[in-house]
Amino acid sequence: MPQYKIYATFDINEALLLDHEFSTQFPWYKHGGYFIRCLEENREGKRLTIMDFYGNSLAGCCHLIFNSHYPYFIRNNIPEVNDLNVFQEFRRKKIASKILDELERRASKTSKYIGLGVGLYKDYGNAQRMYGKRGYIMDGNGVNYNNVQDLSRSGLEIQGLRDVPDRFDQIAGIFRRVMREVL
Repeated sequence: MPQYKIYATFDINEALLLDHEFSTQFPWYKHGGYFIRCLEENREGKRLTIMDFYGNSLAGCCHLIFNSHYPYFIRNNIPEVNDLNVFQEFRRKKIASKILDELERRASKTSKYIGLGVGLYKDYGNAQRMYGKRGYIMDGNGVNYNNVQDLSRSGLEIQGLRDVPDRFDQIAGIFRRVMREVL
């Protein structure tokens, strides 16, 4: 059975590897500076990026943002899990759970809670179920878009959204925030 390796990244070569792998694995990913910015935030202590290897192959990654942009998490000093991705060929191997275990362990050193945002459309179905099984509960503040809870002020055109199913540029940004206590 392949060995799991999970560790934080602070190296430019790892950022470039993530950028390359994401651009080949996910059609929605735009090759560029995202992981370089993440690396800079890692070095500044704003973010922790966790990489997961399954055997010798990069299987996915995730981030822990120490100062969330989401108002409820800001007010309550709750770090936020961000951008959990596991490559298709490595899914159903408990990799996402192992990544979350590590992020929860690290968050528990400074916070009683950890939070995350999860999309509300079908592509997030597996994640929604996994978070529920892990004990994450909704924060009670409704849905939000671009970290704004009042959707009438968020820039999201709600009217007609149901009639245009290919408006994923807007739908993809609608999140429910959930959190759990970390021991």
